[in-house]
Amino acid sequence: MVPAPPTPRQIVQATCETLGFRPTEAQVSFGVREVATLHTGGFSLSEIEEGARYAAGQGWVRSFAGVKFYLPQALNALSMGKAGRRNDPVNRWRGGRAERKAEDTPCAVRSALCDSPVSRCEAAEASPHRELWEQVREKIATRIQRQSYRTWFEPTYIRDFDGQRVVLEVPSPFFQDWLEGHYLDLIEKTFEELLGRRVEVTIKIPEGGG
Repeated sequence: MVPAPPTPRQIVQATCETLGFRPTEAQVSFGVREVATLHTGGFSLSEIEEGARYAAGQGWVRSFAGVKFYLPQALNALSMGKAGRRNDPVNRWRGGRAERKAEDTPCAVRSALCDSPVSRCEAAEASPHRELWEQVREKIATRIQRQSYRTWFEPTYIRDFDGQRVVLEVPSPFFQDWLEGHYLDLIEKTFEELLGRRVEVTIKIPEGGG
């Protein structure tokens, strides 16, 4: 018998338990609304539960408010850890058995792909260019698949913009390579539409990261 998926309230309560704090009813209600939004956006309740627990367990969030920001990252980390150790070039397979070094464990792989401190969320919220990036992302969201948008664009923000050059910060080298290879032209064209001029977009990982 397949177990029933968790309810939004159960997801919030379990996440808060992992974080080690007792939420108020207002905080639980906020979390339930966030779960509903994420579920409407294409994530299953089981995925949200797993991603939220992972984000909380990694210390990326202090409350459920941060889960929305980090969920795509958490799901990427989980899927990479599950999907394909055989396909992952980090792992060495011999005779059907994995010969792993210490740095090749799933946790090490996940950290290499998606390591991100809580301060990234705070920096994104405090960015003076937050409104501009939200406008750019709104346009991009209408041009690509919803799941692709939530996965690759939600955990990003403008680190710096001097009028000519935009520096986007992304969580990891994995995100950097993917955005540069698949979406850089779209990002630059969208900035041009909004600003009325061409700007150079550079995608970087957190300083001291990678």
